[in-house]
Amino acid sequence: MTPACGCLRRGSRGFSVIELMLTLAILGVLMGALVPAVRGWHEGGKFTATLKTAAALTGAVRQYRLATGSWPASWAELSGRYLANASPTTPWGGSFTLTSTARYAEITTTVPLGSPPSGILPPMASLSAVTGGTQLTVRVPVPGEPADLEFERQRLTGS
Repeated sequence: MTPACGCLRRGSRGFSVIELMLTLAILGVLMGALVPAVRGWHEGGKFTATLKTAAALTGAVRQYRLATGSWPASWAELSGRYLANASPTTPWGGSFTLTSTARYAEITTTVPLGSPPSGILPPMASLSAVTGGTQLTVRVPVPGEPADLEFERQRLTGS
């Protein structure tokens, strides 16, 4: 007994070569569209991880300032009590730089992204285009004092 639609024909053994090629072509087009999107998500995740690391470093620098009354000169001074790793890195393998002045400490790193994912930056953070990517700068003001208004103005106006 055969179905009324005639789906099963005698001598039908499988798919034709044209049907298989058409299926592979459709799958190729779909993969070509999905791979760049997934890659963008991956880079966005790396950028988010970099922001989280910068936030953790900011907290360690603030704790050190509150405990000692001075800014750390290097990551090594934070190692152990304030920071688990004496040389923090980004997911791309880049390093964070610590610079201190009398009024603030500054944490910078360069990420290899032409245009980083849009999102909310932490307070006192800015992005700027540099050779080889985008530079992330986080300024850590003296705890308990007003934020550095000039830096905030520059961040908001982009100048």
